Amino acid sequence: MRKILLLSLLVPLMLFGAARADEQYPVRPINFVVPFPAGGATDLAARTLAKHLTKNLGVSVVVQNKAGASGVVGTQFVAHAKPDGYTLLLGASGTLATNPWLYKNLPYSPERSFEPVGVFSESPLVLVVGKSHGFRSLKQLLDYTREHPGKINFGTAGPGSAMNLTSQLLQRITKTKMTQVPFKGAADAMTALLSGTIDLMFDYAVTVTPQVHSGSIAALATTAKSRLSRLPNVPTFTELGYPDISLRAWFGLLVPAGTPHNVVARLETALQKTLSDPEFKAPIESQGSVAVEGVTGRAFADFIKSEKQRWKDLIKAAGIVPQ
Repeated sequence: MRKILLLSLLVPLMLFGAARADEQYPVRPINFVVPFPAGGATDLAARTLAKHLTKNLGVSVVVQNKAGASGVVGTQFVAHAKPDGYTLLLGASGTLATNPWLYKNLPYSPERSFEPVGVFSESPLVLVVGKSHGFRSLKQLLDYTREHPGKINFGTAGPGSAMNLTSQLLQRITKTKMTQVPFKGAADAMTALLSGTIDLMFDYAVTVTPQVHSGSIAALATTAKSRLSRLPNVPTFTELGYPDISLRAWFGLLVPAGTPHNVVARLETALQKTLSDPEFKAPIESQGSVAVEGVTGRAFADFIKSEKQRWKDLIKAAGIVPQ
């Protein structure tokens, strides 16, 4: 009887202690896993976010790069981490919307392995051309391409890359035919564009802006919703009559499935406070990206599903077979 009485007293205390622990979250440093190498545009955006989350959460948010297999290694790591709010994931369009159609046996599920916190930025692509043909508008490029099917070639970072799929989308919507030249990465493709080996390519604004400003290449259009502050004279595809050419890389914050709702809510509040801060927006925009506010929780989950379907259709149309 004494044992039963003691347990009846201890259980409420234990539950109260657990509730207090949840209410006090966070009480120790948080690990922010970035499934890409250090030093790239994605890593820089993540470190900018971590800095502001540290301020808004009151504990250190430490970036940990776990690169490998197009983001699979780091994403899988978080999928199997303890769901306590102390391991965050930088989720990306590649890892959550594209990889499911590029890998037969993906070791995580974009929908079931994570709790979505919110989108924090997106990076539009820019269509750039070299100097060999002297194109200065999208219309000039498309007119020439229709008159010379297959003669214009475009560089990509290989099958399944955003560069490749956006180029495929451009051809499909504009009813043109171009020739793909795959490279090991975007840097190699840019070198080829500058040397005249290829005619055009899509790449992220942070990469192409210095070359555009120097006059080495010309930018014809962007996939952004509105004109970019660093490329104010470059129209969007929507402005030019092609609203469906609007693919953008996006990045969001997620935690392992099973993370307590109040912990997810605390992270969501901190994220939205960060996104409304001009000191966060300025460096993000200087990198050619755009801060995204308000896409949280269920809206983020629905967004991932729609993006998966969109990329699936593109990958299928491009004839890419899962490996």
